[in-house]
Amino acid sequence: LDGLGQLLPTDVAKALDSDIPEVVRFAVQLAERLLKNDAELQSRFAALAHADSVRVRRQVALSIGANRRPGQAVPGAAAILSTLISAAEPDAYVRSAALNSVSADNINSVLNAYLGRPAAEQTNNIRRNLLLLAVRVGDSAAVERALQVCLQNFDNGSLSHEAAALLAAALDGLDSRPATAQLQLTSSTAQHLRELHKKAMATITNANEPDDVQMAAL
Repeated sequence: LDGLGQLLPTDVAKALDSDIPEVVRFAVQLAERLLKNDAELQSRFAALAHADSVRVRRQVALSIGANRRPGQAVPGAAAILSTLISAAEPDAYVRSAALNSVSADNINSVLNAYLGRPAAEQTNNIRRNLLLLAVRVGDSAAVERALQVCLQNFDNGSLSHEAAALLAAALDGLDSRPATAQLQLTSSTAQHLRELHKKAMATITNANEPDDVQMAAL
């Protein structure tokens, strides 16, 4: 039916309800081009992010990545991906597939959805990957959000090596963007970065600062 162009959402919906994981996985693949305009299919697809089968959950992540073409994005993809990359997902291969499905088009939504999850479901590694991806390929809103998160680490006046390394990596990511990319940051974020730079310079030149603090500033 799919090869003949006669496959209907109702056909795929029936297969998605199968008790056989491989049938469901194949149905997820077939659903990719039908999701955009069928709310019921979208709901069934999203529910499979919690399927018992690892192969089904991984296919859900891969199918989101397959629909990256303009106008073909899977509705609700950010919420699904934030689930599949979270610590609530026990399988590393599923988390990897989901992370690879995060793109310039959905990074802002995925980042916000992930940061909105309970702290116990977030990991430093995934959080760092999302933040750095946002500054490398995201739009102004994504970059702004990522930098705000990085800068929050300094709001208590500390300058830890880990926080400084994350911010440095984020700024390196900004430097790697094409020169033609036009980004608009809020004045408060830009001012925060300038003040932090001044503080770092003062720390580096202050002989009374501990070595680890100076290294973080550097």
